[in-house]
Amino acid sequence: MKSEYSKEQAPCLGEFFTDPYCCDFSHIDFGAIEEKVGLHFDAHLQKSIREILAVHVTNIRGQEDTPVAEVRKAKLEEMIAACQLLESVFALDQSNTGGGEYDPLVYDIWKVVGSRVEGRFTDLHGGHVADYLASCRKQALTALSVPGKRGRRPMCQIKRTLKSLHVVFAKAGGKGVGSSRAANGNYHGPFLALVKELLDYTGDSYELSVLGNHIEKNIKMKCFIP
Repeated sequence: MKSEYSKEQAPCLGEFFTDPYCCDFSHIDFGAIEEKVGLHFDAHLQKSIREILAVHVTNIRGQEDTPVAEVRKAKLEEMIAACQLLESVFALDQSNTGGGEYDPLVYDIWKVVGSRVEGRFTDLHGGHVADYLASCRKQALTALSVPGKRGRRPMCQIKRTLKSLHVVFAKAGGKGVGSSRAANGNYHGPFLALVKELLDYTGDSYELSVLGNHIEKNIKMKCFIP
């Protein structure tokens, strides 16, 4: 389901196309969805739905890539140690030692690091690289001094996605919240069915009971007056 399309090749995603590996939702079977929920989604609403799903996937992946506090702390400490080690090597800048020949240690490190820092300095000099590494180390130390919350940050994307899709649902003629809970505790309704179908396309699937609970908590009709 991943797409290799560029922004130019996927104009339907417009400004929301923020991830080169974002899913391509051109294959959504809107006919089947319309029949299931009893609503019609014109070309404009279909485009809006694709954009909403693209944002959902991009933000979900971003959230998944956010390290937990313990991992973040460990990575920052590794960065600080690495910068401190390389600073001392580049600060020596022995590139002209021995009749113009590079010091073997510095030369080997230049081969690895040089291509990554080239263009950041007007004069590629070991001292300049050492200063750059010192700056990176100080930024990492600052980040490390800020206490982080344990565990992952709460996932709020489903709330935003539900609210955006409910606007589309209302524009297509949907009435009310579009999801309700029966006496036996089961949820049902056209908006619930719509969201379930669409999120299944993203790979971020939810059980109906969980999705219904999210809708019940987050969709307030006073926020969606036409």
